[in-house]
Amino acid sequence: MLENSAMEKIGKEIRRRRNSLGLTIEQLVDRIERLGGKANQGNLSRIELDKQGCSMETLSYIARALECKVADLYLGAEGFANVSAVTNRLIKKVPIINNIQAGNLERVFDQGQNEFTEWITTEKDCGKNTFALRIKGNSMEDRFKEGDLVIIDPNIKPRPGDFVAAINHEDGATFKKFRPRGINEKGEDVFELVPLNDDYPSIRSDIVPMRIIGTMIEHRNYRR
Repeated sequence: MLENSAMEKIGKEIRRRRNSLGLTIEQLVDRIERLGGKANQGNLSRIELDKQGCSMETLSYIARALECKVADLYLGAEGFANVSAVTNRLIKKVPIINNIQAGNLERVFDQGQNEFTEWITTEKDCGKNTFALRIKGNSMEDRFKEGDLVIIDPNIKPRPGDFVAAINHEDGATFKKFRPRGINEKGEDVFELVPLNDDYPSIRSDIVPMRIIGTMIEHRNYRR
């Protein structure tokens, strides 16, 4: 059950979307019931006024009846910020983005991207554009396995030894260990991206242009 604190602002977003579709609460109830859900006018009215929480199942039916996704209700309520508090314990939800989206990170968030299909929750204190990436390949074994998830905060400047996500102009995102290498003749910071698997080479930013897009704040590994 989503508690009242979790529904704060989301109720207003539900009402805004309902009004934009020209629906009365009664008509929204009818839509929900035709989709197979359960609802009544009193409950929906209290949800819209942030006076009552609801289950994630109910929220899912509401979103479908409003012709949107559950994520859209959070995104709209937060002004398209993709981090949303979902309980009063400050648990946040962040999107799992793909390699192509990571390569166009500014565009994804600047446009208020609401097409994320996967989400993960975290209790970490993080910036509003925090995202998660799924590890591919074995260049970071044994610590990071293929399929693991890493949560990346673009607002955190990496320190030596931190793990970071970076992009180049061709291959999208890569995930490696950060190692600073001083400043070049142009006054630019030079860094090295180091794999943990010795079978793979390190990448220097003064040889292969790279840009760091965030620092890892959490690692999720799963039993295979």
